Amino acid sequence: RDYTRANEPRSFANMLSPWAFVKGYTDELAKEIARQQQHQWRYALTQLMLKLLKDWQYELLETIPGNEQELNLAINRLFHRLIFMRAVEDRGLDQQHSLQEVVNAAPGQALNVLRELFVHFRKRFDSELFAPSPVDQLPLDEATLRGRVAMLYEPAVVPIRFDFSLIDPDMMGKLYEQHLRWRISGAIRPREEMLLEPRRAVAISPTGRTQGIYYTPTWLVNYVVEHTLGEWFRTRHPTTWDDVKVLDLACGSGAFLQRAYEELLVYFKNQHDQEGRVFGYR
Repeated sequence: RDYTRANEPRSFANMLSPWAFVKGYTDELAKEIARQQQHQWRYALTQLMLKLLKDWQYELLETIPGNEQELNLAINRLFHRLIFMRAVEDRGLDQQHSLQEVVNAAPGQALNVLRELFVHFRKRFDSELFAPSPVDQLPLDEATLRGRVAMLYEPAVVPIRFDFSLIDPDMMGKLYEQHLRWRISGAIRPREEMLLEPRRAVAISPTGRTQGIYYTPTWLVNYVVEHTLGEWFRTRHPTTWDDVKVLDLACGSGAFLQRAYEELLVYFKNQHDQEGRVFGYR
């Protein structure tokens, strides 16, 4: 008996039929399942990393004196640099140096090694992220620095090794949004809201909207991009990058633009594969 349904070519029954194998629908299903699993793994890694960084942020705010607002901005930039450096390492983009040098530094030299790495990345990637700023003068504790950097490789809470090539590309955006949502306050808060003992209490702002912060969940970003740019690809069939223009008038941390860039990469890589060309080369 034939269980295929002509009006539902991608139904579960059809996916198990010989016809589905011939049409390639089974391969499409397998790729979709793998993509969803990768997204779930990426989300879990990102959330764990944000938790580790948030814990470190609290510790720094408690132990380093100075203007609280300026200190918070410096900490935020420090985290962005560390994430970028680990991402570069796991993507094999710099074979000369890595953050592992901080962990392996001689006694009393971890902070100096980190600052030397900042100078190297400033020259190597010519990025504003590594431009001279107060983060270069943060008096980071030697033992804490080693331990926290080591956690960027293997967190102590679970027996895994972070692969920053899998972590959400919008992680810096999420970290920045987290930085905006959390404010530094010396005011006394109810016990259940306190995240640190008073002197420098870090409290959750009642609502991000009072500060103009609107967090867009990943599932919504994926849906919007798929049904706008993805649909545009299916109807317009652009042949070059110059054929595509994407504008987000209120980009915030860039979640939609990041996802749109991923969509562009997938579309043009598939186009190159179909033409027998290596992606990235003319």
